[in-house]
Amino acid sequence: MRKGHRYPRLTCVKDRGGCNRVGIGVAGLDALITEAVLQRLDSVPLHDALRRRSEADLRSTELERAIADDEAALEELTRDRYVDRTITAAMFAAARAPLERRLADARARLGALTVTSAVALPAGRVLRQRWPDLDLEHRRAVLEQVIERIYIAPTTRDNNRFDPSRVDVRWKV
Repeated sequence: MRKGHRYPRLTCVKDRGGCNRVGIGVAGLDALITEAVLQRLDSVPLHDALRRRSEADLRSTELERAIADDEAALEELTRDRYVDRTITAAMFAAARAPLERRLADARARLGALTVTSAVALPAGRVLRQRWPDLDLEHRRAVLEQVIERIYIAPTTRDNNRFDPSRVDVRWKV
């Protein structure tokens, strides 16, 4: 409450594991983060990162397809050995080992790709026009794709006004 007026604030509350020392006005923070995200979406580094992400999406799709094919081949091989009994134990072992190595390698490469593309991100100018009409869920999805974390520095009792220099945005892309 400031001079008898209530205004929405985000606070690091102690009973939820917080420090109880950090708080900030929602309206100022919301406007600052929105503008920062919209500017970020117009930046060259973001467009480069999104291009790399698209390439990673393609690689992950190819790896998923290869994994599915090799899993099906391993299933068929096992069926040939234990159900149909059309191959010997030695033939089974010789065919199984390279399949399992290839599967392990593909799974490791797939795990190494960090791909998150839940929402297509338009350029900042396009998103700026659409932003007021987006629902909260869509806005959050956009923010989650580009922001890793938002740090808010503590304030002093003397200066409890919104101060943008207290806000530090860590970008994912």
